[in-house]
Amino acid sequence: MPVRLFLAALPLLVAFPVSAQEAPKYIVVELVDGTKVIGRVIENECTDDVLVVRQARGDAKATIRWDQIKERQAHELRVEYGFEVAEAAHGSMMMAGHEIRNRAGVTFRGLLLNEKTARSDGVYVLKTADGERRIPVADVKSGPEAVELSQLDVYTPPELFQRKLAEITAGRGGEEQPLTAEDHYQLAEYALLIDALDEAKLHYEKAIELNDPKYTREKLDRRLLQVEELLRQSGARGELKDIQRAIFDHRFDKAGTLIAAFKEKYGTDESLLKRVTDLEEKSKEERKAYYVGIVPGRVRDTVKALLERKVKEANEEFGLSQAMQYAEGEAAAEKSAGREAIEAVAADLGIPPEDVLAFWDARKKQNIYKAFYRDGTFIVIENLEDALAKAPKPPKLGQGQAAPKLPAPTKPMSAEEWWKMKLGQKKTGDLRDWLYARWAEKSLMCETIEPKDLPCPTCHGKGYTQTTISTSMGAVPFYNRCQSCYMAKFERVVRFK
Repeated sequence: MPVRLFLAALPLLVAFPVSAQEAPKYIVVELVDGTKVIGRVIENECTDDVLVVRQARGDAKATIRWDQIKERQAHELRVEYGFEVAEAAHGSMMMAGHEIRNRAGVTFRGLLLNEKTARSDGVYVLKTADGERRIPVADVKSGPEAVELSQLDVYTPPELFQRKLAEITAGRGGEEQPLTAEDHYQLAEYALLIDALDEAKLHYEKAIELNDPKYTREKLDRRLLQVEELLRQSGARGELKDIQRAIFDHRFDKAGTLIAAFKEKYGTDESLLKRVTDLEEKSKEERKAYYVGIVPGRVRDTVKALLERKVKEANEEFGLSQAMQYAEGEAAAEKSAGREAIEAVAADLGIPPEDVLAFWDARKKQNIYKAFYRDGTFIVIENLEDALAKAPKPPKLGQGQAAPKLPAPTKPMSAEEWWKMKLGQKKTGDLRDWLYARWAEKSLMCETIEPKDLPCPTCHGKGYTQTTISTSMGAVPFYNRCQSCYMAKFERVVRFK
């Protein structure tokens, strides 16, 4: 979010009539109710509340509120007659920049000056409007990442103004060529845009002195009135910029503190109070958008990390049933992975646990995530059937023939035996993934969709395997319970949002 001026929203507190001159051209004013008013604008009678038009038919005046005019045309007319600043007229204020976050969680944004040599220099040098920032490479947690910034984040208003002046001067053939009223007006508008108020006032006044009919006295006087109002409020506007900067840097607690102090200091000024109230709403929106963007991933990662830690700490008192209870517990349940994850993320981000839970609940659900039971799928299948019951029967023996001796089929694996086997093999990753799938499916924190069952690659979905054993009667088939899926016939993949 670029740091932007709130100039366009600045209300005019006083109408400033100068002359009774009417604009010579006819315009068609399109109203939101579909009707049209055709006539000439009476510029000196227009105010920040209304547009006044002398109608082409009957020569009667029409006083039209700005909100009665279609939004796009209302904006264009307000810009033309000096009630708003046209940012688009000066081109985009955005530029390519970089963002770096250090290990303390502080974010730096600016123009990277030593992109190619930073590693050898041992430090990243960022140009910002507040001066050069030097961030040691060893202290960087993430970045530098390419981002879009406002030019005001990188350059000071005087720097930007001098660049604009050089651009216009070069276009006029050099400093020896005098600037026109249009040049002064464009410089003043740009200065107003970047908050170089003294320069804005100077060049509006120079445009007035040149008396160019393209720029009416009424319009220029309105601009001067805006500049004077902004100069009067310079202290408050500086504090509003500090609030904007805190929001931009995602330091929402600091923004809240600054907003409260601003309200107490300027609570009697309705104009300033409206602006800080707007910023307060903006801060709430940005805070929610920011945390909704990062909290879900943090919660998922933290749940997985907590489950892995529990598996590594497993002992006789913490078996499969205790692990399942820990994984399946809801976010509100004590001693559950969900609750502990919410509290851990809250502590890490410095926000209340109830906010973390609210941001988790407000997460976007376009992406589908997966969790894997793998060879532990058999544990979650209700009424698991013995696959050998469906295995082919051995051929009937002839009279007097004795059945060949075959090894006994492997006994069915129990859930607790599987858990202990995995612990003995130090397959903590398998157990963590199994518990993560259980959390996704049963904790009620996630929205699950139809699971995806993958056929067991060993038994090909039969639940049993077939081998050939040599006996005194020759080679005979031997059927055994599958030792890859433990008769589940498939591996379940939990899909969730």
